[in-house]
Amino acid sequence: MLYKNMIEKLIYLLLIICANIVTAQTSNTAIVNQPLADISNSQKADSLLQKSWEINQNNNSSTKFILANDKLFSCFDDGLVYCYNLEGKEKWTNDLMGTIKNNAVQYKDIFLSATVEGDLYSINSNNGEIIQVLGIGENITTDLSLIDLINSGYQSKGIVFGTSEGNIFCYDIFTFELIWEKNISLHSLAAKPEISGDKIIITDSFASLYCINAKTGALIWKYVFKNNENFDFKNLPLCDGKTVFTFTPNHELIAIDLLLGKRIWTTTELKIVNNFSFYDGKQYLILLDKQGMLIILSSKDGKEIPKIELKKLDVFSFEYEELDNFKLIGFSDGSIIRIENNKVFTELIDADNIPITSLKIISDKNFIVRKSNGIITSYKIN
Repeated sequence: MLYKNMIEKLIYLLLIICANIVTAQTSNTAIVNQPLADISNSQKADSLLQKSWEINQNNNSSTKFILANDKLFSCFDDGLVYCYNLEGKEKWTNDLMGTIKNNAVQYKDIFLSATVEGDLYSINSNNGEIIQVLGIGENITTDLSLIDLINSGYQSKGIVFGTSEGNIFCYDIFTFELIWEKNISLHSLAAKPEISGDKIIITDSFASLYCINAKTGALIWKYVFKNNENFDFKNLPLCDGKTVFTFTPNHELIAIDLLLGKRIWTTTELKIVNNFSFYDGKQYLILLDKQGMLIILSSKDGKEIPKIELKKLDVFSFEYEELDNFKLIGFSDGSIIRIENNKVFTELIDADNIPITSLKIISDKNFIVRKSNGIITSYKIN
């Protein structure tokens, strides 16, 4: 009788162990084999997120902030520029006496910004003092971009931007000497000049894409889209060194050979919002369609990886940022989602219908976000 009881207990224990193993394997298989993620089934992380600090200047901002040299530079639509340390303490502020809608740049101890009205500023990034101001005489309609210059045998840095008259300018950032100026379009230039080696790629507001020589401003090629209509200014061209990616007026994503200016591939039947970003370095492109589906495409051939349901039906734009395996997406509804291992989606911040305009990752535990109302918040993941 004693042996019989012992045998029954052993069998019972073995059954429990086997059941636990099967459960664990089933759970692991569901994660590994599940290529898609529904945000409604993902974990929520409100309790894991902690505010480190928050700044509210009660001011609207359309541009991205800059993190450099342990400083945060933030421009506001009314022309105010602020500099903070990474603890959220103000270091200096200045008024550029104009409207700022274009993204600024920073190089070493020089912060450069431009007003829509046509004034280019260089500012000492340590104390906020204005170094130089240059009136262009035309509305500046693109973001600013930095390029390398070689002038009279010495290396310098240049600033490139486009205007409402279809002109593109290049100035030395230290002297504000005009390096070159070219008229490439009858229409306003738009978005951000994309720099790839000795080439600059830029769009105009009427369905044309230009590739120009960064040393001289000479036109290398021009790509005209079939449907001539105004671009959305969020139509940012991106380049991986070989291929240029941009949107057509029909909201199709197109890949163009950088050297030849010829189409490689085009997406079709994708109703996507008008911005995109590189994903996983530059191997993939990340997009969002108007049904709230996240789309990831191969940058090589445009082939689509299965869509990811995010239920973001009213979103019109997003900001994407990655640092190693830490990936964040901020949406125009104010929410932020973290992607882990390309499978697990965690909604870190709920929607509040205040669009996110800038997002930067500091480390795998810290990130900073700014919304269109100008509020800047630093978060820590516990």
